[in-house]
Amino acid sequence: MDTRLVRILIAMVALVAACGSARAQSELLYKCGGDLGFVVETNPESSSGNFHGAFSAPLVPDGNGAWVNPGRELQFWPEGEGPKLFIGSEQFSCEPVADEPGMNAGGEPADSAAQNTADLEMLPYGSTRGWEVVSLRAGSDFVGCAGSINLPAGFLILQKKTHGWELRVPADQTEGFEGGVITLDGRRVDAQFGFTPEGAGEAGLDDAFVAALRNGKLLTTKINGSRPVKWPLSGSAAVVTKIEECFSRQGRVR
Repeated sequence: MDTRLVRILIAMVALVAACGSARAQSELLYKCGGDLGFVVETNPESSSGNFHGAFSAPLVPDGNGAWVNPGRELQFWPEGEGPKLFIGSEQFSCEPVADEPGMNAGGEPADSAAQNTADLEMLPYGSTRGWEVVSLRAGSDFVGCAGSINLPAGFLILQKKTHGWELRVPADQTEGFEGGVITLDGRRVDAQFGFTPEGAGEAGLDDAFVAALRNGKLLTTKINGSRPVKWPLSGSAAVVTKIEECFSRQGRVR
């Protein structure tokens, strides 16, 4: 496999845990899901919070100890037997992160997620219509499957993880989060990109968009502050099917 592709794929499960150094001291930061790299921010003073993962979404306190977003089926419980994050019916353990002096003192360093990507194992699964498909594992845990293709604008990567679908494209930024737009054959949807230290942006996709992607001809990504990038699609139906097959088999080649 192309070593450049390997370097790009190896950071797939890591989203940057620090969203900037100018946070208020009352804001708390948590990393959830281990190598999945989910990030939860809460600010009790302003009663506002955020979730960052395959997608980004605001959180608000429900008055019973949880931070929630009912539309996205998110619940974050900072108290009790350790912080817990619920995405739909799935539960993930969380740990406080020490990002600045006085913030979540005693938590692990904010860059630990990037350090842990060294443990990510990528196993070739197959190829189809110019796309290479691999399965992703973090230790003994199955993380998901990804398909990549090398196009003139760079590597276009479509991945299905345990928490949903994501699109990954090259980016000028190496940390934080930024809004943008993804357009498929004229259909525009708002997107939230999370950036990795390697200079890639990841945005969540819903099932309806992935279904439309099967028959797509032209994909355009536009991250706020950057120029739009066009991605001519070929073999997208085949790679979606292959990724779903890989995911359903937990990456096992039969």
